[in-house]
Amino acid sequence: MTTFGPSFPSGPAGREGDRPVLTLRQAVAGALVLILLTAVATLAVADRVEGLWLRLFPRSVALSDAEKQQLLDELVRSPEFDRFLRVIQLVRTQYVDPLPLDQLLEGAARGVVAATGDPFSAYFDPEEFREFRMDVSGHYTGIGVTVSQAEDGGVVVQSLFEGSPGATTPFEGAKPGDPVGLRPGDVIVAVDGKDVTGESVEAVARMIRGPEGTQVTVEVMRRGHDRPLRFVLTRRQIDVPSVQAHMLEGGIGYIHLTQFLPDTPRDFEAALEELRSQGMRGLILDLRNNPGGELQAVVQVADRLLPRGPIVHIEYRNRGRETHSSDAQALGLPLVVLINQGSASASEILAGAIQDYGVGVLVGEHTFGKGTVQTVWPLEGRSWRSLGGEAAGAGVKLTVARYLTPKERPIVMGKGIEPDVKVPFELEDLSAMGDLGRDPQLQAGYERVRQMVAGRT
Repeated sequence: MTTFGPSFPSGPAGREGDRPVLTLRQAVAGALVLILLTAVATLAVADRVEGLWLRLFPRSVALSDAEKQQLLDELVRSPEFDRFLRVIQLVRTQYVDPLPLDQLLEGAARGVVAATGDPFSAYFDPEEFREFRMDVSGHYTGIGVTVSQAEDGGVVVQSLFEGSPGATTPFEGAKPGDPVGLRPGDVIVAVDGKDVTGESVEAVARMIRGPEGTQVTVEVMRRGHDRPLRFVLTRRQIDVPSVQAHMLEGGIGYIHLTQFLPDTPRDFEAALEELRSQGMRGLILDLRNNPGGELQAVVQVADRLLPRGPIVHIEYRNRGRETHSSDAQALGLPLVVLINQGSASASEILAGAIQDYGVGVLVGEHTFGKGTVQTVWPLEGRSWRSLGGEAAGAGVKLTVARYLTPKERPIVMGKGIEPDVKVPFELEDLSAMGDLGRDPQLQAGYERVRQMVAGRT
């Protein structure tokens, strides 16, 4: 890429003993190289809110002349910047093979974001950014599995979509009675024979995706097995379902939210109205293995369930606190919420708010523990929503805020939100999720909401 700034001037650098010395012209040029890279991590963002994981703004990163000069001054004064320039010059002049400058700048861009040490921040080259946009659209070609970054840096299966190749394909050598499909908690160790233990979530997802009808081999380590399990999966078009609903016995409604997409509030409202028309007396809301999604989507769903008051507080480094609130219209029915360690981000906002207000009972396991908010910036001068087709350019996703529940409880990584009623998530077969006869957590939630309904009559 060549959009990050001018190249170093040609010609040899001066020398001081064995230490390369850069001229003033080289230093200024090198400083410009990092202007856009460092600006990503330092500049304030625009005002428009688009999402929770993905707070998307209508403009890309842009610097005024004054901002460029101020940043340039800060860079030149830093002794670390001089070190960076020397590294660039050494690689350009001494590495065994010539490297194009745009390849070095690509690496520098990744390095700036990686320096945060935050597993939820990332730099995307144009191809990665295209894949990332596909992630959040709810439509893609793959195996129907969501993955996340494990605390130790590995890539772990977080959830699967019912009926997808990833949920229904047996591993090689499976015996009758062995569970089919990948499972939450499986650690991906190889894709098509390539070791991916050190790769990012985005890189692994990109390797797993491909043209419809083609095959991909995924190897995972699973608790209780001493060697990887090998799955040969056929890719197909995946349309991510965000709302699934049906009525259980006794007038108990069941709604499973798989994630929070732009259409989720509308579909959730439609599901509520359909269940009410069937005589719903209580509701089970299933947030298990829901990795999160858009802020506005979860706020609108929460607004339908909660009384008047705060839904979530978001605390920024530079913008202070932002609070999203609900109106007075609430569900007004007994409510149980199912959660597990795959419930993350927006799911935790909703579960935490319901628990804080005491309008529902949380049943299951503690949640994932992702109490941060990310912002996505296109870097090519176009808005997020105008990035269509293949020409997306590069992008950056950064953690920009932390969120708190209505009672100002933080969501701690790895601890999350504790349920009111603890029931382990021990399903051998994910197809049992939502099946009242085979799902212990659903059974526990069903019994609790039945007791709540009985107490009202």
